[in-house]
Amino acid sequence: MCSLPYLMYLFLLIPLNNLNRQDKIAREDDSINLISQLITSEVVRKNKDKGLTEDQVNDNLYASQVIADESKNANDALFGGIKCRVKVAGSERQDLNGRMGTLRYWDANEKKFCVGLDTKKAKDCEEHFLSPENVEPIGSVPRTDKNKSDMQSYNVDMTNDFLSQESDSGIGCQFTIDKATIASIRSAESIPVGLAAFSLEQNKKEKALRKKEAKERREAQEEEKRMEEEDRKRRAEKRKAKKENERRKENARQESMSKLQAAKNAKMERMMEDERERLSRKHEKEEKRYLMEQYEEKKKEWEEKMKKAKATYVKETIERLKKDGEECDFFREILAEFLDEYGEEWEEPSDFHRKLDEFMKSKYKDLKQDDTEKRNKEAAEILGKNTYVQIRSIHLHYCSTHL
Repeated sequence: MCSLPYLMYLFLLIPLNNLNRQDKIAREDDSINLISQLITSEVVRKNKDKGLTEDQVNDNLYASQVIADESKNANDALFGGIKCRVKVAGSERQDLNGRMGTLRYWDANEKKFCVGLDTKKAKDCEEHFLSPENVEPIGSVPRTDKNKSDMQSYNVDMTNDFLSQESDSGIGCQFTIDKATIASIRSAESIPVGLAAFSLEQNKKEKALRKKEAKERREAQEEEKRMEEEDRKRRAEKRKAKKENERRKENARQESMSKLQAAKNAKMERMMEDERERLSRKHEKEEKRYLMEQYEEKKKEWEEKMKKAKATYVKETIERLKKDGEECDFFREILAEFLDEYGEEWEEPSDFHRKLDEFMKSKYKDLKQDDTEKRNKEAAEILGKNTYVQIRSIHLHYCSTHL
């Protein structure tokens, strides 16, 4: 069944008192009817799994209108059709009112006519979509070789709300109609036979297409698996390289830390060695100082003892000389004179003996020639060489026993 806009469109295409034009319209209607049957057959075939039948499509007013509009558009696209000249009137756009143009087709979605308005340069070149009440028919343009369509195929694209405009039935149709298909159906024994042959051919094509798509999907899956495997290998290699790099870095870090620790240990060892040497030098210095102090103390003590021993020795020697000189007045006088001059306090016994020896020798030189030989002999016996040796022996014996 046809909608009111489409009936109006057909009415616009009917010129009065022109039988030749009526024949063309009849032929065009036959072509549109054939395309409509083809679309209906293809819709049923494509949605057969959903339980759709041809009676359901024909009994549905909305579906019939969609198929009729699509059939008209396909016929116009493939065979040109009879174009109606119109004039724009009553449009809200004042710049369009009064302009002439050619009616191209009816847009079922927009519920408007597609009109190609004329310009100064050419006719039917500025496309606009106008409501039916805004177009007025003024004549028609017959199809000629100049305006004959050059399109060889037309893509039928009907949305999924095919059976109802208000709900989504999920039933739709998309396929391609070409001139060769229309000619093949017309040349068949009958239209049903031609439609059946077309459906069979479409099934074969779709089966081949499904096989091709399945093969492409398998190839795509295999390619995806191969790429995933390669990507997995690359990731594994990257992880391995990363781990190896981290291991090398860790080894380098450990080696660096070991060298740094070794350097620190060597530095610490040197510092400890220096400290030990410093402490050793300090200890040695302190030990030397302690030994020197002990030595000085011992030396001082020894010197004190030696001084006392020498003083004691000198006193004992003087006392012994005095005792020994009691028998010789001359020696006693000389000794008394020596002690008066030099005193009895002597630090060194050697100085005492030397001075005493020198004093005695000087006194001997002063002796008068008239001293008797006996007196000289007595003095010589007391202060002679033997006496000096005895005194020296006594001094050494005293030192060894008392120090």
